[in-house]
Amino acid sequence: MDGFKNVNLENKGVKNFKAHKIYFLRIVRRKNDKGSDEEYGFIDILNHEIKLPKDLINLFVFCVLDIKSTVSSPN
Repeated sequence: MDGFKNVNLENKGVKNFKAHKIYFLRIVRRKNDKGSDEEYGFIDILNHEIKLPKDLINLFVFCVLDIKSTVSSPN
């Protein structure tokens, strides 16, 4: 690691970064007791729990967060 002491590791391209989507790979976890009527799957993205069908429990899901899309909220 001593060979990197004088190397500039600044990412100069980050200033021009214009991506509008963030991608996540998450495993679906179980909420509530297995086999109960309240059982469902969920993932956590940016501290938000997203409910999913229980058929997806223990499987990986590929998620796309589009930060450019507009969401209207009630006033």
